[in-house]
Amino acid sequence: MFKGSPARWAMIALVALYLVIIAGSVVRVTGSGMGCPDWPKCFGHLVPPTDVEVLLIAPGKSFHKGQMVIHHDTLWVAQHDVVLDDKATFWNHGAEAQWKKYPKHDYAIFNVWHTWIEYINRLFTGVLGIPVLILLVLSFRWARNGNGWSTFLATGLTLILILYEAWIGKLVVDGHLSGGKVTLHMLGTMGIILTLLWAYNSSTTNTVKWSLKRPWLLWVSLFMVIAQIVLGSQLREAIDEVIKAGYNRKEWVAQVIQSSEDIVFYVHRTFSWLVLFTAGALAWELNKQGARLAYWIGLPLAGEFVVGILLTYFDYPIWSQPMHLLLSMILLGALIHLAFRKSSIKSK
Repeated sequence: MFKGSPARWAMIALVALYLVIIAGSVVRVTGSGMGCPDWPKCFGHLVPPTDVEVLLIAPGKSFHKGQMVIHHDTLWVAQHDVVLDDKATFWNHGAEAQWKKYPKHDYAIFNVWHTWIEYINRLFTGVLGIPVLILLVLSFRWARNGNGWSTFLATGLTLILILYEAWIGKLVVDGHLSGGKVTLHMLGTMGIILTLLWAYNSSTTNTVKWSLKRPWLLWVSLFMVIAQIVLGSQLREAIDEVIKAGYNRKEWVAQVIQSSEDIVFYVHRTFSWLVLFTAGALAWELNKQGARLAYWIGLPLAGEFVVGILLTYFDYPIWSQPMHLLLSMILLGALIHLAFRKSSIKSK
């Protein structure tokens, strides 16, 4: 039924994951995280509304069980199918049995752009599961044909991490984007990059024609990039709090520096120089040997550093945040791939 090598589908899944990363970052930068106030549906709909009128009380309107309305700045959930009378009375006779105040949070705002940005992000996440499921089937066949179970194990872990990400996503929505969970979300994403590259490298026979004379550069760079992504996620959470306090874009960095999160900002900025030197030296060494991985490390490294400067000193241009995250994740993926390639040298 499914055709192609496991390596091919692992790469397709990895590309899909990077699309999810972009979509998730756009959600964050546009403040659309609560565009759908419930999970997995959106205002109780499989396909969210495009007009607030769908969520408002009106004469003769009907609602299915689980659908939501916004009434007096509050979210209400239909406990069963509801048909309003001609007077559009919300509190019909027996209303206590018809409507229930949404218990997870008190966020009751409809913004069509925020709703659809968040909804598209969820669709992208769902689409990611398709190549992973195909990869699971192909990796099982691969293992049954005597190629080892490593690829199947990596794919199984990928699927578990996707389910974990969905669970964390639900907690983020239910907790109104509470701090800490966003970083956990990022850790899950990094784990998926790792397992997909594990699946790819365990099912491909590409010949390695280079060697690392200073392997410590790889491990230091990998550690620093992981630390940078975690610190960047925590810094983003601190900026979210600044945004909630009503500060404009030009004041974000100054307010974070003045807050208790200033140590995160300074450590993140310092680590960026360490990453530039170590990963840059690594890319230079690979480039001298003609390894294409040099470009996958060097180009996102340079781009990430430049975008980081724009974020810090040019008031967070709106496009720069998704770009910064994407380049960081591409760099992380390149370093993880290099680690697997280096291991394949030792195994020969």
